[in-house]
Amino acid sequence: MAITVRNGRPVVATAQGQSLHFVDLVTGRTVEDTYLFPLPVGALGAAPGGRLVGSFGPEVAVLRPAPSRVEQH
Repeated sequence: MAITVRNGRPVVATAQGQSLHFVDLVTGRTVEDTYLFPLPVGALGAAPGGRLVGSFGPEVAVLRPAPSRVEQH
């Protein structure tokens, strides 16, 4: 588990097996698409700039925040 900020809101990243989920800490709702790793996630850590570091098997991935989605009216 790692806590970071996405689109100005605090979120917690949690891993279960090969899946990584983001949950808004204020609303309790899932806020991002699920990331799927090729192997089970062993550890998560927050890094500068809203990045997350995740380990899976002998590998490490650095995930950067996705660009903000713009709603059109």
